[in-house]
Amino acid sequence: MGLITKKRQKIKNEEDTLFGHPLIIRIILIIKKYNMLSSQINFYVLPEELSGIQQWLEERDIVCVKAYSSDLDHIIVKLNAEYISNHGQVFLTLPKWVGLFEYNGHLDSAGELTYYANCDKELIIQFDFRKITKDQLLPPSRFYFTKQYFDRPAWNFIKKDEEYVKWAMKIYRDFKKHFLVKYDFGPDNFGINYTTPTVIEHFERGEFKLRGH
Repeated sequence: MGLITKKRQKIKNEEDTLFGHPLIIRIILIIKKYNMLSSQINFYVLPEELSGIQQWLEERDIVCVKAYSSDLDHIIVKLNAEYISNHGQVFLTLPKWVGLFEYNGHLDSAGELTYYANCDKELIIQFDFRKITKDQLLPPSRFYFTKQYFDRPAWNFIKKDEEYVKWAMKIYRDFKKHFLVKYDFGPDNFGINYTTPTVIEHFERGEFKLRGH
């Protein structure tokens, strides 16, 4: 057996030992299970379309909650182009679930206290939105929610409220049906993706290119 072959065999044996460790196996299984218990859709949308999305949300009694805030008395926001100039994420939820949010306070380097919500545990749909970069690239936005969350102290998954899961799945489907279409942007722009028709119009006029997921 040559030197290179021996080294390759040694690396393989080390990998088998590592990934055969009970704790590593359990972590891998947890990650796989976590991915199966969440739903996500990536899509392209422009900042000027957010006001229309805000109206659509209000018609369904959905509120937008800040992912973090220095003032817990003012956590409800409106989606618009001005808001995303300084923020890139909100949590979509119903008013009756806002009171269940658990915010954890953290001191930043300037000594200011900021409160962060647990995006996995809360009854929310996470809406990450992006604007066109200085390089004229439009990154994808996304909807994301989990049906269960991982409880670290218990080292186990906890199922979320069944009413919430049904609600989140319906909003997820309705949003995709109402706002999005599939479009082939070509091999240089990551091929077929979900997008709004407005993005297609601006893209075809050469106003920007796309950035991948």
